[in-house]
Amino acid sequence: MTEAPHRFAIYFAPRAHSPWWLAGSRWLGRCAELGEPLPQPQVPGLSTPDQHRLTKAPRRYGWHGTLKAPFTLAPGVDEARLRAELRALAGEFEAFSLPPLEVAMLDDFLALVPDGDAQAIDALAAACVTRLQPLAAPLAPAELERRRAAGLTPEEDALLLRWGYPFVLERFRFHLSLTGSLKDATPAAIDALKEAARHRFDTLPACRVDNLSLFVEPRPGADFMLVEQMALAPVSRPAAPKANSTAAEGEGTPVSRPAAPKANGTAAEGEGTPVSRPAAPKANGTAAEGEGTPVSRPAAPKANGTAAEGEGTAVKGRLVYVMGPSGAGKDSLIAWLKDHLPPHLPLHLARRTITRPIRHGDEQHLSVSEQAFALLHQAQAFALDWQANGLRYGVRHDELAPLHRGKWVLVNGSRAYLPHALARFPQLTVVHVTASLEVLRQRLLARGRETPDMVEARVQRALAYLPPPHAIEVRNDGDLADAGAQLLRALARTAP
Repeated sequence: MTEAPHRFAIYFAPRAHSPWWLAGSRWLGRCAELGEPLPQPQVPGLSTPDQHRLTKAPRRYGWHGTLKAPFTLAPGVDEARLRAELRALAGEFEAFSLPPLEVAMLDDFLALVPDGDAQAIDALAAACVTRLQPLAAPLAPAELERRRAAGLTPEEDALLLRWGYPFVLERFRFHLSLTGSLKDATPAAIDALKEAARHRFDTLPACRVDNLSLFVEPRPGADFMLVEQMALAPVSRPAAPKANSTAAEGEGTPVSRPAAPKANGTAAEGEGTPVSRPAAPKANGTAAEGEGTPVSRPAAPKANGTAAEGEGTAVKGRLVYVMGPSGAGKDSLIAWLKDHLPPHLPLHLARRTITRPIRHGDEQHLSVSEQAFALLHQAQAFALDWQANGLRYGVRHDELAPLHRGKWVLVNGSRAYLPHALARFPQLTVVHVTASLEVLRQRLLARGRETPDMVEARVQRALAYLPPPHAIEVRNDGDLADAGAQLLRALARTAP
């Protein structure tokens, strides 16, 4: 059994693979989604070793803006409950755009901060802190002592005791850290970093806040990993845009919003200095972390349907697990289905994470190294994962999120892993794609990847396999469109 992560954090992170995510992750030199290093853009006038050293502190946490600082779970609270609470909270806030972000010096580090009305992000952070704090364990004495050593004001000390972090509520200021401490950097180096950051981020479109991101620290001192992004509610009603803000009409309003706190502090793990704010907190680290204001709490949602183990929320959609022997044309059938889905069947094709490079004609999976996959597995980033033919496959929790919005999710799975998938998703719809033994043999030989003996062994394994009695069987011997039509009819018959 995988050991539970050491700590959790609730951050805002731009959608993985979006321009903002790529720009920030490359600036820091690490992708927190894949757990792998990235080449940093060269800062003119700064050596590569110096640039790497000055961005080391925020690199460990990944590209993010803190909403609730890292915490351990309270006794009796598990990750399933945390995910359920976080998903419920995300559904109460509408997506919005941040004001323009400017490069600023916060105490002794550089960060991107909103230049304009930040009430929407302040309210979101407040709700994350106050709603999720009951799930967090009290600070250990050593951690409490470390925090207090930074020289807190009485107000900050009270916030630390109540919420587990001093720079929250009225002391919170949203930011995305760009560097660690620059106390030992030369003025020329600081100017070079500022100019390079402006050049990199000023040309990007407005930064969209459309999710709550769950990060984990797999073990003490390990790099933080992005394991899931819970979508905020879509904008449902128009509203007049406010002056001096880039928020789109109808954005930035929680469905049931608590009073927004006034931004009056910096939120960085162990640090925090407001820009032109009185009673500045002292800096002591560089992982952005912040928190919020009390709100009334709804009852936790109950599991009801095809909820993933550890998910805990009601599921309206259906999980479809497609499997079949090599040569049955499973991948081709899934690709055909993607292009021929009828409007009344809202189906999401789950993207897999695989320890295999992307080749021409392959599915568009996320390619990661063995080491990165192991880190993601340790961080419990996968709802489903298995090994086959020397490769590791995973389906991240994000890919199953459409289930909670009433969509169907199709997973390209493994026959050997099916019992484990059924244990986690008892209501799974199983599709077994097959073909005659002669067709399987011909297709495998035509690939030219294996010897005739290896091909024959695969064919015999296909012959010996017995799918579960409730599985939908699709014969893919002839025209691909015929097999696709079979699958569509079968899915329509099983629709609730």
